[in-house]
Amino acid sequence: YVSQSQIRLFGLKTGDTVEGPIRPPKEGEKYFPLVRVEKINGRDPEFVRDRVQFEHLTPLFANEKFNLCGGKSTTMATRIVDLFSPIGKGQRGLIVAQPKTGKTVLLKTLVTSLCRHYTPEDVNIYVIDCGGWSMNTMSAFPHVGGDVLDVEEEKMAKFQKLINDEFDRRRRLFLENVVTSLAAYREPVGKMPAIVIMIDNIMPIFDLYPDMEDLLIRISRDGATYGIYLVFTANTNTGIRYKIIQNVKGAVAFELTDKGDYSGIVGRVEGKFLPKTSGRAFYKGSSATEFQTAWYADGNNEVMRASQTKALAAQMCSAWDGPLPRVIPVMPERVEFDAIAREYKKRHTIPLGISFDTIDTAFAKMQKQYCFMVTGSIGSGKSALLKNIAKTILNEDNLMYFIDSSKNTFEEFRYSAAGYASDKDDEA
Repeated sequence: YVSQSQIRLFGLKTGDTVEGPIRPPKEGEKYFPLVRVEKINGRDPEFVRDRVQFEHLTPLFANEKFNLCGGKSTTMATRIVDLFSPIGKGQRGLIVAQPKTGKTVLLKTLVTSLCRHYTPEDVNIYVIDCGGWSMNTMSAFPHVGGDVLDVEEEKMAKFQKLINDEFDRRRRLFLENVVTSLAAYREPVGKMPAIVIMIDNIMPIFDLYPDMEDLLIRISRDGATYGIYLVFTANTNTGIRYKIIQNVKGAVAFELTDKGDYSGIVGRVEGKFLPKTSGRAFYKGSSATEFQTAWYADGNNEVMRASQTKALAAQMCSAWDGPLPRVIPVMPERVEFDAIAREYKKRHTIPLGISFDTIDTAFAKMQKQYCFMVTGSIGSGKSALLKNIAKTILNEDNLMYFIDSSKNTFEEFRYSAAGYASDKDDEA
């Protein structure tokens, strides 16, 4: 543990990584205390002790914007957004409308425009689809780290962990470099991609995944500081949590059932009404601005547009050889042991399978753990795991001895092992 005196002396904060020697606990102590602090976040303690506290730094608000139009990708929708209410690097966006009025199309147009104008090194995109499950086409772009459907509980939990971890990582890096924005960090340090989270139909999330509410509030409140931005759609503005909607600066409203809702979303519409035209909407600016949404790709139907999008994404993937966004880690349905057996490089570090939390190879570290037990019900895979371990570590450097059951699980190792005995063979 780190003592309170050390915390006060060096001004340690939650999230700081401390290095130094420890000693065994004395009588009455439960934990190994830190003897002295040698490094804080990899730096000299004197440097970190004199840093300015994050809450005392001067915030830098958005002075850059995402460019949505230019070249062949320019459409009426993206041009209107760029002119009247540009998406600043520091804002959250809301798209409200009844079903089947064009929300998802506009969301796809925004994703496509961002992918056309920025590299995956500049912008990473994550898509949460709680609508008609039609956003999966966007996952083909190299900028997209993954798409999550509302029924994918494991993937949703992993997405939350990924974004929370990224928040903590960026907060630590900003503290170390004494900066308060993504733009300020990029100037002296280097590349760090902006993260844009697109949610199609946010309302079901509050009921299906209550834990997500805290993350969405955190993104809407603090995300812009760390370069994490939020754009989401909803069928109505009622029901969206106040702590989220109070931070929304940019908004689009398609046709709404209650005309009085327009003023709460895009401001006063001065008696104007939208025509019964699919894709027609108001945009929030100094006054409500009417515009027509453009399709995200050419084609007379959804199949043709999806095909065009996939072709564009494939072209981008083949042309891009730089860093890609972090993929949402999901446990595969089937894990081939041969694939992880290749990672057996240290004698006492034995690969077992895939870690649920990180989706990296999980190892049994046998340097100090001389006994290792595998337990489970009948047919759960105990014998298969032992056989795989034996195949991995059986070589001239390791002497293997087997005590087999009547099922002869280890029969194949009888002649290659240093010793083999079966419970049916009393002499052996």
